[in-house]
Amino acid sequence: MQAHAPLTTTPPAYRAIRFLLAVLAACVMLGTATMFLGDFLDYGAESTSIAALQRVAGGLPHLTGVAETPIHLNPYSGYFYWGLAPLMRLVGPADVWLVAFVARTVILLLVAAIFFGAVEFNRSAKLFAISVPAAALTFLMIAALDLGLLLSIRPDLPAAFFELLVFYLAWELLFRKKLALVPAATLVGLAAALACALRLNSLTIFLGVLIALALERRGKMLLWCAASFAAFAAALLALLWLGYSANGLENALLMTQGEFYADLGTVSRVIERAVAGLVVQRLPLYLLVIAGIATLYKSEPAAARLYTCCLLTSYLLAFTGLLRIGGGGNYFHSAVLLGFLPAAAGLDSLFRSSETSGVH
Repeated sequence: MQAHAPLTTTPPAYRAIRFLLAVLAACVMLGTATMFLGDFLDYGAESTSIAALQRVAGGLPHLTGVAETPIHLNPYSGYFYWGLAPLMRLVGPADVWLVAFVARTVILLLVAAIFFGAVEFNRSAKLFAISVPAAALTFLMIAALDLGLLLSIRPDLPAAFFELLVFYLAWELLFRKKLALVPAATLVGLAAALACALRLNSLTIFLGVLIALALERRGKMLLWCAASFAAFAAALLALLWLGYSANGLENALLMTQGEFYADLGTVSRVIERAVAGLVVQRLPLYLLVIAGIATLYKSEPAAARLYTCCLLTSYLLAFTGLLRIGGGGNYFHSAVLLGFLPAAAGLDSLFRSSETSGVH
């Protein structure tokens, strides 16, 4: 019986992967350059953010009272603008393009920190086996799907950064027991409170952590995490309250009020658009995430359960948020970014399976 030579990935397959990486990288770089060279792209209320940053650069409050003329309404947390205030004062309020360029540069650096942070977490935790091509291709897929929203000047990305930090801290400190209960739960609660202070609805991953702790029957840790979050969130929201002027506070409270669609026909159209744009269009990414978590379950079932809880709460609450007037794709940032590592692992396993099966 004739022996068969071992099957390996053929050079054409490697060339196809490199070609796909090059095309996606070129598209993402072109899109990024277009955003940076333009005045601004009006994703959500980005123009409102730039106007607020101009006011901050000029030493003014980022919003006005509701009775002032001209009125400056703003739906975002003051912490976002106060954090950028030192840079904005260096830039000055006169040049709109320069204000947008500097702010978007900060957001871009934060996007890079999120992805490099995920890679470093995986290197430390050793949860997934991911090759460099798989990680790069997954990153470019996510960037291509959400580039406009990822680089939009608003607090979504800073809030998502702290939400992801909640997940990493929860795994390292609570589930791997590297620290005593109180300091570990305190750090997780602090990260969750910072995410909430930047964007009030940035609690989806933290809720997933609490559910995972409940499933693991870690009631004491769950209570400490919830208590530390409540304490830090109350303090941060009190500081935010004190940071506004009386008129500005009235404006801020007005902008936090949100209504849900009441008309059944409108709700059905919103759901239809969500399914078309956020489910069907991203189905390959979701399948890769599922494949990555399925692989993780064999080696680290506790980590797989934690990922599953956090991803489910993130996606379910994000879809629920679409039923609120003004809800959009930015609600999915945390879920998509949390799925980066499992999706990359799923893609890597696809590469490996095609290699062993001899698929050219």
